[in-house]
Amino acid sequence: MLLLHKMLLNLGPRAIAVLGPVTYLRYLAKFALCLPEVLRTRSFLAVARAMGSGPIRVRFGRRRFTIDCRRTDELIRDGTFSFGIIRELVIRNCYLRHRIASVADSAATVLDLGANRGVFSVMMAASAKRVIAVEALPEFVEAINVNMRANGFTNYAIENSFIGEGGDLEDVKQATISMTQLLEKYDLDTIDLVKMDIEGSEYALFREAHWLDRVGAICMEVHPEWGDVQEILDELTRHGFSFDVTDHTFQPSAPRKAEFIYALRQPCPG
Repeated sequence: MLLLHKMLLNLGPRAIAVLGPVTYLRYLAKFALCLPEVLRTRSFLAVARAMGSGPIRVRFGRRRFTIDCRRTDELIRDGTFSFGIIRELVIRNCYLRHRIASVADSAATVLDLGANRGVFSVMMAASAKRVIAVEALPEFVEAINVNMRANGFTNYAIENSFIGEGGDLEDVKQATISMTQLLEKYDLDTIDLVKMDIEGSEYALFREAHWLDRVGAICMEVHPEWGDVQEILDELTRHGFSFDVTDHTFQPSAPRKAEFIYALRQPCPG
């Protein structure tokens, strides 16, 4: 049942809207060819690999942008593939859910913590005035640039630094930056939207949460194995946010099983 639900999330009508009919048919053909491996591994990894033969044009609402899957996958050889990130971020739409979508449509300044290959940064650069992409691993910097250049975007900056403490990247971090330093370096007085997926180092950011006062909305992946999600929720409440907490299928979840948080600053009374 879970695999069937996953297939519907990844192959349903939204995939047609995102990819367009021609690319969607190619996606279905690749899925059919890879179906034995999908069933065996319960993963779409083989499909993502098969879709990486060239650039893919993506539609997300009024945004139109291109991800150069072939070139990006040549640069990043970590066992994952660029189409898999398109599938997760755009087809499944793991970040711009609940009330975050309306904020994203008008966001001028976007902070992407954990930019990876830059898919979210590129998607937001298609409409925002400014995107700051923060990525800890240096090998991803050129991948972000490749995808920004594929669209002709110049309204972005890349910060190649580790932010927070702990998590999966603690032992491989090189340059580091604090949230205070990041805000000062890029003169970020207000941030309309923060997207965060920093592999478990997020908890430290909420222990010194003064930066939340500059933020309008947050969409983030959380990693309960690295900390107490309730501590993040408590800080969000203290700083005037309401939020939705979900599991990986985007259904409401208890904090200890959470995978995503969607937080929006509440309007001031009166």
